[in-house]
Amino acid sequence: MRLRSGKTPDQVEPAEQLKLIHDEIGRQRPLLLQRIGSMHTRASILVTASGIASVLQAKQPDIGWQYLSVAMGVCAAVIGLFSLRPQNGADAMASKSMEQRLEADLYDAHKSIVDDAAASLDADREHLNHLGKPLGFGYGLLAASLLTSIILSALHYFEFI
Repeated sequence: MRLRSGKTPDQVEPAEQLKLIHDEIGRQRPLLLQRIGSMHTRASILVTASGIASVLQAKQPDIGWQYLSVAMGVCAAVIGLFSLRPQNGADAMASKSMEQRLEADLYDAHKSIVDDAAASLDADREHLNHLGKPLGFGYGLLAASLLTSIILSALHYFEFI
């Protein structure tokens, strides 16, 4: 089997493959970081919307059950705040093991940097996966809080409670 370069796989230098992997990691990481930034924006919106909804619900007529709605709104805001906390990831820093990389040959130094970059990409992907579930739950909690508030207000208006 011949590659596009006209070489067979055993004729290709591993350094060429390593460069290809490094370039691919370099292409994927900004996209992943952009998605993480988008999730943080959604978490900020959740905190803001939950805070506003909780304050407005707390100003409703004094119905004992209304505090259930306020509590759900506060819980949604707390979920949003936890989603905004900074994540400590394994970033690919050339200075991390500078001594070892300076003593190693070019291929081993490059491989070490690519390994660190791949680990960082995996950590970012895992962080993104962890952000989605709590935020979905937080938005569901906010919706339930608003729905509860509407139902309780209607029941109070029609003097059922």
